[in-house]
Amino acid sequence: MEAVKPLKEASDLIKDAGGEEFDLCFQCGLCTVSCPWNSVRTFIPHKIMRQAQFGLVDLEDEGYWLCTTCSICESRCPRGVPITDIMRAARVIFLEYQYTMAPVSLRNAMGSLTSDGNPWGGKREDRGAWVGDLNIKGFTRDTELLYFPGCVPAYDPQLGSIARATANILKKTGANFGILGAAESCCGESVRKAGNNSLFRTLAKSNIEVFNDS
Repeated sequence: MEAVKPLKEASDLIKDAGGEEFDLCFQCGLCTVSCPWNSVRTFIPHKIMRQAQFGLVDLEDEGYWLCTTCSICESRCPRGVPITDIMRAARVIFLEYQYTMAPVSLRNAMGSLTSDGNPWGGKREDRGAWVGDLNIKGFTRDTELLYFPGCVPAYDPQLGSIARATANILKKTGANFGILGAAESCCGESVRKAGNNSLFRTLAKSNIEVFNDS
């Protein structure tokens, strides 16, 4: 299996996937010295930008998956290169053409998102377990506000307190709110950043339909 895609094909694919501004990069390296990863290991974003410019996308370079899209590099780039967009565009290509090159942990998370609506494989019926004895009603058309806690507060036992604290604050303000509970799916933002646009759209559509049908 070849690790490098042909020049024109790879660069055009990156542009089509939303990373068309890589030509602005003039290799100053400020993105690399700004990246938090380099406090614990070597990560060279400007090398990846150069690869994008020449269409030499190395499918075996784990650097494309290391980027957390924190955007510190973009905030310090003198040319305003949308580096995170280019990283995400490359991930789109990987998932479409070389899906098995994605980290196993990411593939497992995407499988769980597809089947269970959350990245950890938690049971859908347990999504509202964080409520406990708070007596929070389900969202209906008569409810003014929807509280959407998301996957982390819903499934992480140590962070469920965040969702409960937020709900308590809403109660004390007298807000008329409700939750989707088991019908709620992941917002999909993390998988969108990982390059799986199709799964992101599926999750978004699912949440929109549940919201409209409630």
